[in-house]
Amino acid sequence: MAAPYDTATGWGTATVLDSSGLGIDPDVTLDDSGNACAIWNRYDALNYKNTVMVARYTSNGWDSPQMLQPEASTPVQPISGNNSGMTAVIWNQVTPITGLFMHKYNTYVSLFEPGAGWKDPQPVGNDIYEMNNIGYINPESTPGHYNPRISVDKQGNALALWSEVYSEGDKYHTAFNRYDTEKGWGTPQLLDNIGIPSGKIVFDDSGSAFISWTYNVEQLNNRYLSTTSFAKYDKANGWITENVLNKYPYYCFNSSIIAGKNGSLHLIWMQYGGNDSQLWMNKYSPVSGWSSGERLDSKTGNVDEYIITLDVEGQAIIIWTQYSGVHRNIWAKLIR
Repeated sequence: MAAPYDTATGWGTATVLDSSGLGIDPDVTLDDSGNACAIWNRYDALNYKNTVMVARYTSNGWDSPQMLQPEASTPVQPISGNNSGMTAVIWNQVTPITGLFMHKYNTYVSLFEPGAGWKDPQPVGNDIYEMNNIGYINPESTPGHYNPRISVDKQGNALALWSEVYSEGDKYHTAFNRYDTEKGWGTPQLLDNIGIPSGKIVFDDSGSAFISWTYNVEQLNNRYLSTTSFAKYDKANGWITENVLNKYPYYCFNSSIIAGKNGSLHLIWMQYGGNDSQLWMNKYSPVSGWSSGERLDSKTGNVDEYIITLDVEGQAIIIWTQYSGVHRNIWAKLIR
């Protein structure tokens, strides 16, 4: 389902975008003209397939849904767009090899350009092959591609990031590829040993990209050595990684980073402290560096999940759900 909102008239009528199969994991992006692009998965439980579906919204309403890929794993943070309407969709895909008990894995991207429409899906990663007689059932820590993320900057360039596993029981290797408006996609490269990134890739005003991750190593007595870090990418210097937090003995998870005005950053994460899960944030200023951690939640129970965005003034708006012991409430906070 989808419903449009107009600042003058309020909420419009809800529309059914897809009534075939089970629609899950919806996401949407908007441009400055009020056009939208929605993505979701049409899930086929019998065959363990997630069909990647998209639909675009203009002043004429919603277009008919379009299938980008009939067989793909569930995308994570799968869509990004810029102010002019350039849109990118990313997913992990498995392709059975005809006549063999073998499957080929890769990460695919489809790009939408205003006036030109959707480009054919293109593999952006390294092919990984697995031989078995079971097939793809969303495995964990088995050969394949996982955790896709993508973001588009104001100029229409894109940065894709995902995880690769090369052999049974191997660790996750983080890989990336970059789309240039003049040169197209480059060669996939490894950004290794950073764990599994969380949150979205975000761009700042200069075109640099950021993403965060948490890394936890279990210590004695069920304690964890928790670190929260981020990586920055720009064309001149490539990737630069920095560890921001060492939160031992807390278990940190679900971190994200967002770029504000004039080079500022907001790093948000969740952590178990005592008997509840908490929501925290650190702010970065190019002048003073990283601030000390600030707890954001109401301190009245477990935080379940959160989202964060910026307004046009560069202020962070955070919304989260928190269980009080009786009800699950929705909270919000503005960080100036």
